Amino acid sequence: MKSKVLIEGYFELEKFPQKGGWTYIVLYELEKPKAYFGMMKVNGKIDNHDLVGVTLMPYGNGNLFLPVNAKIRKIISKEAGDSVKLLLTEVDAEEREEVFTESNILACIREEPLAWEKFQQLPQETKDHELQEILHFQLESKKIEKIILLIEKLKLS
Repeated sequence: MKSKVLIEGYFELEKFPQKGGWTYIVLYELEKPKAYFGMMKVNGKIDNHDLVGVTLMPYGNGNLFLPVNAKIRKIISKEAGDSVKLLLTEVDAEEREEVFTESNILACIREEPLAWEKFQQLPQETKDHELQEILHFQLESKKIEKIILLIEKLKLS
């Protein structure tokens, strides 16, 4: 069965202005889903690079954004300000999973190689504490904020 196309077109890569800010694509045409803390798993392509099980995150204004990590930017040879061809499709029901799990938070950290390297060097007790701090928040925006702050803290440590 062919997956439903959610969005297809050309989009500009943007970047959060602070040091270490993420590069991303705002998807104004997609509404934030009610479930999954406003996050959504999708498959697709950016330029000719396959995207499998990537997470769209809430942008804070009812829209979603796609983080585009350094590894992907290197593969597609693009940076903030460049235009990319994007195709996103729904993830099949059997591929869907709870978004805020430890493994998904770790996947977010893994998206930033320097942060992941520093995270792996932490004592297990510290890793567990950081993950539990994120998971204990009720509001999705707070969980996302804590993930971003953790990644930034790790990159600067």
